[in-house]
Amino acid sequence: MRAMTYRGPYRVRVVEKPDPKIEHPRDAIVRVTRACICGSDLHLYHGLVPDTRVGQTFGHEFCGVVHEVGPEVTSVAPGDRVLVPFNICCGECYFCRKGLYGNCHNTNPNATAAGGIYGYSHTTGGYDGGQAEYVRVPFADAGCIPIPDEVDDDNAVLCTDAFPTGYQGAEMAGIKRGDTVVVFGAGPVGIFAAKSAWLLGAGRVIVVDHLEYRLDFVRKYAQCETVDFKSVDDMAIHIKKMTDWMGADVCIDCVGCEAAGSTLQRLTGLKLKLQAGSATVLHWAINSVRKGGVVSMTWAAQAFNYLADLKARGINIAAVNCSWGSTNSGGISTAAANLQAQDVLIVCSAGNANNLVSAYLPTLAGVVCVGATDSLGANASFSNYGPLVDLAAPGVGVLSTYSPNQDDGLPDGDYVGVLSGTSMSTPHVVGAAAVLESYNPALTAAQKAALLIGHTKAFGPGYIAAKPLGSGILDLAAALAAAPAPTTGVGNPRVSVGPRIQLRASPNPMRGQSDLAIQARPGQRVDLRIVDASGRTVRAMSGMADAFGALHRRWDGKDTGGRRTQSGLYFVTASTVEGRATHKLAVLE
Repeated sequence: MRAMTYRGPYRVRVVEKPDPKIEHPRDAIVRVTRACICGSDLHLYHGLVPDTRVGQTFGHEFCGVVHEVGPEVTSVAPGDRVLVPFNICCGECYFCRKGLYGNCHNTNPNATAAGGIYGYSHTTGGYDGGQAEYVRVPFADAGCIPIPDEVDDDNAVLCTDAFPTGYQGAEMAGIKRGDTVVVFGAGPVGIFAAKSAWLLGAGRVIVVDHLEYRLDFVRKYAQCETVDFKSVDDMAIHIKKMTDWMGADVCIDCVGCEAAGSTLQRLTGLKLKLQAGSATVLHWAINSVRKGGVVSMTWAAQAFNYLADLKARGINIAAVNCSWGSTNSGGISTAAANLQAQDVLIVCSAGNANNLVSAYLPTLAGVVCVGATDSLGANASFSNYGPLVDLAAPGVGVLSTYSPNQDDGLPDGDYVGVLSGTSMSTPHVVGAAAVLESYNPALTAAQKAALLIGHTKAFGPGYIAAKPLGSGILDLAAALAAAPAPTTGVGNPRVSVGPRIQLRASPNPMRGQSDLAIQARPGQRVDLRIVDASGRTVRAMSGMADAFGALHRRWDGKDTGGRRTQSGLYFVTASTVEGRATHKLAVLE
C-alpha cells in the first residue's frame, strides 16, 4: 500500500509499505477513504515531538470501510463504514470505564504520559496513522464508530478530531448566554470553536487570524466578526476597543505552540528551542480577556509556566482554571508548584462527579477541585468521591446560583453567583478568587482556597430530598466578609503622574456598597460608569477632583432608577478628557 511517512524534520515522503495485518484477535483493518492533516501534524513535521521515528506513517484523523476483522471483534464487520477517533482506547481499563478514553492505560507503553494516538510518535505508542490506504485499528469494538447512512465521509471525518477539539475548547470555557467570545485561530479547530460558541449561547463571536482566505471562510460559515492581527498594532488593545474596553468574556486558544505574530517568540520557541514553543496567542488571550473572564486552552504545563512568568513581571493573576483530566506529563507538577508559589490559585474541573476518576491534578496540595452532579439522578452522591471534591453543585438546569423569586425552597437572593449560569463551575470559582483578590490583593493562594472551600451553603431543605451531596453553592458574600481586611485603604491612592488617571475600588460586603477613590489632575472632571458583567451600564456618576487631584465617591449598590442591583460582578470605569482608567472590580453584598 502507499503511505505518507516521516523522513526527518521538514521531510516527508509517500512510499510503498506492507499492508497492515491482524496482530490481535480484537484488531480490525480499515481501508481509508478520507484522511485529514491536523495542525498538530506540523509539530511532528517540524521535529518538535520527542521520539518521532523515521518511517512512521502520520495521520490521526481518518474514516473508511472495515476491510478485515479479528475473530473476537463483534461490533463491526467487513463492509461497515466507520470513523476512528484519534485516541486509541481499549474500552475496559480503569480510565476507559470512567469515560477518559484519551488516558487509556492499555494502549501505550508510556501510559503514564498519555494514551495511544495514531501516527503521533513513539511517545504515544508508535502506531502507524491513517494517511495511508489501510490502517490497523486495535481494540476495534471500542475504536471503530459506525457512520450512519445519512452522513457522508467528508462530514464524518471531521468528527475524528477537528470538531470535537473545537467543541471542547468552547465547552471548557464555560460560555454563558450573551458572552463575548474571541477565538484565536481560523483553522478547522478555530472554526468549530466559533460555531460551538454560538451553540453554547454566546452573544458575540470574534475570530482572529492573518490569512484572508481563512477569515473569509469563517465569516461565512460561522457568521462571526473577524480580525486580521497583521492589520492592528496591538492585538490585546484592539480587542479591548472592540469590547468597550471591558475585554472579552472568553478567549479560546485554537493555535497552540506554533503561533505566528511574534518573531521573538518563534525564534526562541521554535528555532532555538529555549522555551516550549511560541506562546504569542496565549499572551494575547490573557491580555484580551476581561478580569474574571476565562481563557480556554489545552496545553497546561506551558500555560502554567507562562502565567508564572507574567505574575513575576507584575501582572495580576488571581486564579487559573484547568482540566481535571490532566496527567503528570510535560513538567506540569513543577509548573503548578511555581505558579502556586506566586499565590495563584489553581482551580480544577471535576466535570460530572458521577463519572469521577482519580486523575493527577486533584492530588496536588492547594488545588481546588470543583465537582458537579445531576442531583436528580439515582446515584447523585459525593460520598464516594469526597476526598477529591472540594466544592460541589448540582448539574445544569437543576438549581440557579442566584435564585430570586423562584419556588425552590431557598430564600430569594440568598446565593451569590459570580457569573450567570445554572451550576457552579470552575469559571465561577476563578471569578470568586478574582473578587477576593480585588478586595485584598495580599491574600495568598492558600487563603483564597480556604475561603472558597469554607463558605458554601447547603442546598435548601426538600429541594433534593436528602441526597448526601458534599457541599452547596459558593456564598461569595460570606467569603468576602470572612476575608482578612486589606492593610491599605482605598482613601490614599498614589500620586498621579502626568495625565494618567488612577482608580481603586474597594467592595464593602458588610455595607452593601463600594468605595471608589480616583486620582486625576487637580480640578479635573471625572466621569464614573458602573457596568455589570455583561457590559450593561447600571449607574453613572461624576465629580470634580480636589486641589490635590483626589476624588472620592461611594456607590450605594443601586442603579440609575434607585433600584438595588443584583449581587454579582461589577466593573467601574473612570474617564477624563485625557484618558480612561483601567477597570477595577467592585462587588456588592
